[in-house]
Amino acid sequence: MTDFEKELKARRENINQMISMHSKKRDELLFRARICDVVCVFTSIFICGVSFFNYADYVWGETMRICITFFSIILLAGSLLNSFSRYKVEANGHSQAANRFARIKKEIDAMLSCIDQETDMCQKLRHIDEEIASIAEISVISEKDFTRLKHYHRRKEMYRQMISEYDSDSYLFARFKMWRRMRKDKNKDSEEGE
Repeated sequence: MTDFEKELKARRENINQMISMHSKKRDELLFRARICDVVCVFTSIFICGVSFFNYADYVWGETMRICITFFSIILLAGSLLNSFSRYKVEANGHSQAANRFARIKKEIDAMLSCIDQETDMCQKLRHIDEEIASIAEISVISEKDFTRLKHYHRRKEMYRQMISEYDSDSYLFARFKMWRRMRKDKNKDSEEGE
């Protein structure tokens, strides 16, 4: 294996990690945006439904007025959070970054498949570096999230490698077996370290 092939494979692994990180971050942000939307919609429905009810004639009329006020404040907070959070905009940026990294990964795979042919690989490598640099303008993984997302990627890769051992089991049972195996390996490592 040449140095160039090693470099390409290292970049491919790094790009694969970035795809996982941006995809996970996109999913988290979309989940938060959905939660805000659902809270706003259901709170609005509750307030609209209860506000037309003549609750002054009942004993619990004052309690109902307090509940409407409370849910109105929740609706205001949810609406402001939804307006200022930019969850959907950030999720869109992470989605674009993941898509562009996936395109770069395909280019690297194509370069690896034709490594023996006489082509200007340095120029292609420069093009890939420029693409990666331009993605940083769209969306970046914060330092705060990097370690957590890298751990997520490593665990995902480990599951991907181990899943072939459990082909005959259901997905959830296979995940349970893999979790149990990792716990056993972790305990064995900690016992050896002592």
